[in-house]
Amino acid sequence: MNFRLHVIGFLLSPILAPEKVVCVGMNYRDHCLEQNAPIPKEPIIFSKFPSAITGPYDDIVLPPESQVRRTLRY
Repeated sequence: MNFRLHVIGFLLSPILAPEKVVCVGMNYRDHCLEQNAPIPKEPIIFSKFPSAITGPYDDIVLPPESQVRRTLRY
């Protein structure tokens, strides 16, 4: 395989224009303990909208009608 490295000066999202995003949650014990959540027998599978994918330094844009707190925790 022949790969070329392009230096662009900033980091983009890890995947550009995905059709769908499938996620796995509560997939390790410490995460459950941090959340004070019961440890599931199987990981939780959920989806996100493709527009949820951003670069590591991109802003998180909330619509004006959002009920999410203005101070986000990571």
